[in-house]
Amino acid sequence: TRHRIPEAPLQAGQIMVYQVPQPEPLRKLEPREAETRKMHAWAEYGLMQVKLYENIARFGEVTTTYDYPVMINGRYIMAPSPIPKFDNPKMHMSPALQLFGAGREKRIYALPPHTSVRSLDFEDHPFRIQSWNEPCALCAATDSYLDEVVIDDQGSRMFVCSDSHHCETRRAAGHRGAMLGDAAANGLVEASPSLRGGEADEAIQRRQHATSAGLLRSARNDGEETH
Repeated sequence: TRHRIPEAPLQAGQIMVYQVPQPEPLRKLEPREAETRKMHAWAEYGLMQVKLYENIARFGEVTTTYDYPVMINGRYIMAPSPIPKFDNPKMHMSPALQLFGAGREKRIYALPPHTSVRSLDFEDHPFRIQSWNEPCALCAATDSYLDEVVIDDQGSRMFVCSDSHHCETRRAAGHRGAMLGDAAANGLVEASPSLRGGEADEAIQRRQHATSAGLLRSARNDGEETH
């Protein structure tokens, strides 16, 4: 993966492989490789703490939303790859083997199963994951990472699970979001026979009605312009 850890908990025997464009978390603070290796060896991570605190002083919180640095076993700072910080807690004590590879730098590092992973924070500013004010529009999940999706030419939007397999599994189990029927009508997801009371058909009718109304308004406007 480059972007996400699945919503379903990883199991023993599974292997998670991450593609990491920048494996050195200290690179932006210290460009010299020899120096960053010394900093890791001596656990000199003050620069990273200062960087995070400067972010808090400027914006009131740590604004880093992905590739958020983590502390491994209370000793080493690691770059978790460009996953959203929402996924950081999933790495903590995971029973799966996690491998990180940076092809350009020819570097591989690993996170053994059942390893402590803690996102860097401060006592007065504890680490927090992203949150949303509404559930997934397709499966009504309230505990998954959501993406914003544009659903029509008018710019209407909805929030849906980033993990599409997780979303499909929930819908197959009978979970329905508020906009599932509309999404099926727009062809964003397959219409499911489990939709209650012909929700998909109703959504299609609403869409056709809106389209007809739009064409009628357009025809009227064209007629007015010709007079």
